Amino acid sequence: MVVLAAAAAAAQIANNYFEALPPASTAVAPKAPPPPEIPNVPFAPARNVHVEAMVSIKDFSLLGPWAPLWLGNKAVALLGTRRGRVTMLAWYGEDFSNSRVVADAQTVQGGAILDMAISRDARRLAIAAAGGDKLQIWLRDTHSSAPATVIATIDGHCDKAGVAWLDADTLAVGALLHPGTPPPASESAIIGPAQQVPAAPPAPRRSLYIVRTDAKQAPAAMAPDCLGSLDPVTLTWGPGGRYAVGQNDEQAQWALLDRTKAVCQAIRLTGIVPTGFIEWEEKSRSFLFTAVPVGSPDPGHIAVMEYTIATHKARLLASPATAAVYVGGGKVAVLGSRRLNAAAMAANPEALFPAEIAWVDPMQSELNIVPTGFLSTAAELLHAHLRYSAAKGLVATSFQTPHPKAPFTVLMWLSAAGHNGGVLGTGRLGSMLESWSPDGSQLAVLAGLPDHPTLAIVAAPQ
Repeated sequence: MVVLAAAAAAAQIANNYFEALPPASTAVAPKAPPPPEIPNVPFAPARNVHVEAMVSIKDFSLLGPWAPLWLGNKAVALLGTRRGRVTMLAWYGEDFSNSRVVADAQTVQGGAILDMAISRDARRLAIAAAGGDKLQIWLRDTHSSAPATVIATIDGHCDKAGVAWLDADTLAVGALLHPGTPPPASESAIIGPAQQVPAAPPAPRRSLYIVRTDAKQAPAAMAPDCLGSLDPVTLTWGPGGRYAVGQNDEQAQWALLDRTKAVCQAIRLTGIVPTGFIEWEEKSRSFLFTAVPVGSPDPGHIAVMEYTIATHKARLLASPATAAVYVGGGKVAVLGSRRLNAAAMAANPEALFPAEIAWVDPMQSELNIVPTGFLSTAAELLHAHLRYSAAKGLVATSFQTPHPKAPFTVLMWLSAAGHNGGVLGTGRLGSMLESWSPDGSQLAVLAGLPDHPTLAIVAAPQ
């Protein structure tokens, strides 16, 4: 893993560890749990770790490998389907033993849910739903049984839309709209001699709207200069609601949308191809993403990079790596290994590497490395995630590690201030995804993925 290479070398993702810096300080690795204490279950807490709830997910199919969503500090929601309909289901109460539907087709009066977004205070849910030749934006309180209400209606048939919170009272809605309701499908796809081949339907109109939650104003159409080549549905908005990152029709090209000026600026990345957005910095001054060199698109060269809005430049933070998170003050935590490089991966794809966390301060060119005490494969390290709690200054991560009896998934916590950490739990029936409660007192863990989904609520370490 190369860390903090010079900005001028951002396009040349190498495979040597922090070659431009003096040796990093290294912490002592936490002790791994002894083998006898790893039961064959989706999730088992480590010693002295309190599990506040354990819920087995039944009659509910998860939509995808998405982390749990917190609705305040005492309710956790998951996205899935029930009876073939998109549904958000929540568990709540002191022991999370109660459950209720937060959103489904009935919530939007039979419409087809296309997207949902929880407000930053976790008290409101915005829903984009298609019904006939209308796209409707619904709003519902996440803590009460009051019915959802329509706050905006946009004309046009829609089968793809995205909704995002810009601030406490404003939403951005991106949509692909068709003019009018499409004609019903023919009973037969066979075209006879007297029939004509139907004309291809017109391309959907790319649309972007700003919606006020008080429903006193009609949706305001926004027409940035790049909308013709930008997918408005997949825009990733920064916390301040001013900037968004979007993907052009050419997937190797990204653009930065400035809402206040309704203009776009190409994100120029010489010699590299962006592969995935990670997250925005808390004040939208920069964002983390992954990229590969143009000539080396293999996983061994994938890197975590940072793009700064003020300078319009990207710099390399770590490679090979994909898991990263901002930990306050512009600092970044990255999961990887000093022994991991493209050559080692190519020589033995199943090789084991010591998993490590690099605590990076790009502004000060400082680096601290914390060994986790566990080994893992390159594939596991490059598919893991990091989750940060600003309230407690804690990072959570999970990945698979070998064991004489059978490999297991380990869930760890690490302190951004002390650069120490420990084990929260283990699981032998699949992978895990986790998210911190708003106050940082609990960690919601979706364990046993994909075949044995189990929701565990774990108390944060003291």
